[in-house]
Amino acid sequence: MQKILTDIEIGKRLKMLRKRAGLTQEQLSELIGVSSHQVQKYERGSDKLSTYRLQQVSHILSVPIQTLFSDLESQPICEQEAILIEAFRKIKDRELQENVFKVVLSVSNNS
Repeated sequence: MQKILTDIEIGKRLKMLRKRAGLTQEQLSELIGVSSHQVQKYERGSDKLSTYRLQQVSHILSVPIQTLFSDLESQPICEQEAILIEAFRKIKDRELQENVFKVVLSVSNNS
């Protein structure tokens, strides 16, 4: 059974994922409609993320919600994968991002 995380642990993961996505607290706060101080509280674990906010955050950061709760260290990736993920997340146009995803998926299925 997977460990139940504390609000502080979830907040740390939120902070790490936000930084990986190249967003500041201010940028994330604008995207989810809260103050940057509120994002800071989420990241410190002093305030809980509601189900609605979890959905918003996962969508904006382009990660499944479970990423905020899963043991990221048990999912090692190589340097090339990390670079690919970082580059993919930098694509701001969602339609273009979806097309890139489809190409990569198609190529990987034909290998």
